[in-house]
Amino acid sequence: PFRRKKRIAFAARGEITLAALREPSLPSLVEFGARTLMQAVRADRAAVWVAGSGASRVFSGSVAGSADEPQPEGWECLDVSASFFEDLLTKQEPLVMDLEKSPLVPMIGPLLGMRRAAWMPLRAGSRVLGLAMAAYHSLQPPVPTGLLGDLGNELALAVMSRREADLRARREEDLA
Repeated sequence: PFRRKKRIAFAARGEITLAALREPSLPSLVEFGARTLMQAVRADRAAVWVAGSGASRVFSGSVAGSADEPQPEGWECLDVSASFFEDLLTKQEPLVMDLEKSPLVPMIGPLLGMRRAAWMPLRAGSRVLGLAMAAYHSLQPPVPTGLLGDLGNELALAVMSRREADLRARREEDLA
C-alpha cells in the first residue's frame, strides 16, 4: 500500500501542468484539477474554484466526488467574501481543519457530510488565482499537506498559463 500511494502522488505531480497544455478551456482544466487532486490526496471530495477576471468575490470551479454521489447545482460557485475565506486566501501553505471543532468555517455545500477539510489558496506571488479544497469523511489518516501544497502550486501555474494562452488567442483573433 505504501508504494501504491507514492506512485499515485508521483504520477499526479506534473499531470496538471500537462493538462494546461492539453485541455481546451479553463473550465475543463479546473475540472481535471479537482479530480486529480481528489485522487492524489485520497480525499472523499475535492474542489477547485478560480477567481474571475473582475472584482467579483464569487469564484467558479468544479467539485469532484465519488461517481455515485450527485453534485448539487450551485456547488461550482464559491462566495469568498466571508472573513474566513478572505483570511484563508492570504495564506501561503495548506490549512487543515477539523470541521466539528472549527465554528468559523462556513458550511458550504461541498463540506456537507465531511469531518475534515484541507484548503490551499492558489496564488502567483501576491495575486490570488483561486482556492483548492480536499475534504474527508473521517479524521484519519493525516492529510498529505506537502503533496496538497505541491498540487496547489501546480494548479496556480496551470491556471495562469491557461489564462495567458486564452488571452493570446483572443488577441490573435482581434488582429485577424
